[in-house]
Amino acid sequence: MLKRHKRNSQAYLWMLPAFVIVSFSTVYPLIFSIDYSLWQSKRFTKISFNWFNNYITLFQDSRFWDSLARTLYFAALGVIITTVLGFILALLLREGTRTNTIYRTIILIPWVTNEIAFSLMWAWVLNPQTSPLYYLSTQYGLILPNFLNDPKYALTTLAIINGLRAVGFSLVMMLAAFAMIPKEIEQAAEVDGCYGLKNIWHIYIPMIKPVGMIVIIVLTISYFNIIGLVLFITGGGPIRSTELLSVRLYREGFTYFNISLASTMTTIVLSINLVLAWIYKRMMNAETPY
Repeated sequence: MLKRHKRNSQAYLWMLPAFVIVSFSTVYPLIFSIDYSLWQSKRFTKISFNWFNNYITLFQDSRFWDSLARTLYFAALGVIITTVLGFILALLLREGTRTNTIYRTIILIPWVTNEIAFSLMWAWVLNPQTSPLYYLSTQYGLILPNFLNDPKYALTTLAIINGLRAVGFSLVMMLAAFAMIPKEIEQAAEVDGCYGLKNIWHIYIPMIKPVGMIVIIVLTISYFNIIGLVLFITGGGPIRSTELLSVRLYREGFTYFNISLASTMTTIVLSINLVLAWIYKRMMNAETPY
């Protein structure tokens, strides 16, 4: 008993540095944001305790709801693009041939590429002044709109770019899900005359649904909190048409130093993420149908 207690004590001792780091980088900012969201402050100086007035003010701000709506649209469109393309590509590349391995690697490159480098590349590709895409289009008499500087196209363009970047992640997850489908089920379906779209609808989609739901939740959390890609490509413009909730939060906190409002927004975003994380945990605990 003493030996086991000593062994457990040593284990906790080895975990202590990691616990301190996690507490400092996660727990302290959480307490800080909740605390400052209940105060009126000037930069980091607390002026007066005002309970939930910051939340009331934020909920009455139309700019907040506009940013939230843009964030939901951005996340939803990106998740649809990433999940659907990942499923289709996994269906096409599920056989472990050498050619398919090369295609998988190429598709995975954007996902493992640094986000800043990826963003700068797309900012160059969609710049009418320097992009070869616009030059070639004019040579063939095709006039392309300015996708990043037109409020009608900017948010959708960013959502598509972001969705395409994460296709590699979706592909890897879908390939793993396809690999877990027993061959006997596919062979039995063939015997029963289940081919093509019927096979996809009645066999593949139900079988990979648990993994697909996990992919959707993980991507939703990721897209809901994304900031680097938007800042480096459009900076939230034009005319705030791409100002997501995360971009607004960043500016309030690190540009205007409106710490109380930024903390309030952080707490709201955290609450949304906790709900998504709870759904993710439920999905992880759910049993697969095979």
